[in-house]
Amino acid sequence: MVNKQVVLETIQRMNSSGIDQGVIEKTLKDIGLKDAEIKAYLSEASARGITEDLPKHVEAKESAHEKIAAKTADKVKEHLVEEKDDRELRETTLHNQMDSHHDKLETMEESVSTIHSKLDSMTGKMSSPETLKELAELNKRIADFEEQLSDLKSLGKATKTIMEKILETNRNILSKL
Repeated sequence: MVNKQVVLETIQRMNSSGIDQGVIEKTLKDIGLKDAEIKAYLSEASARGITEDLPKHVEAKESAHEKIAAKTADKVKEHLVEEKDDRELRETTLHNQMDSHHDKLETMEESVSTIHSKLDSMTGKMSSPETLKELAELNKRIADFEEQLSDLKSLGKATKTIMEKILETNRNILSKL
């Protein structure tokens, strides 16, 4: 058996939604009502004035939906504020790191500039006539050292050869005895 109040509220909702009378009658037939019952329900729904109770029910649902929507909107706002704070924190951190790297790069640039200036000053000294004269003198001394070293090597080899011959002679003498 179908609940009379539910059927009457359903009819009223369908009417307020603008559904055609024929569609309402077909829907009521589909739930198992006979033609006589359908006409009775339709006439009672229009005569009873269920329309007064329905708006209260609809208003209650709408206010519940509005409360849910408001809570959801508040949560979304909180989430957006948190996201904004996180983004600002990341941006601040990134800017601080970039500033730190910028300072390091400036320090490195100053160091490189100092090294370049020292190299330039050394290059200037290398091409001066006094430096060239000193370099020529050093080259001459190096050549003299090389010559003396070569002589010492020759003397060392000669001494070694003489010592080997002396040892050989001493062996021969000792072996004859």
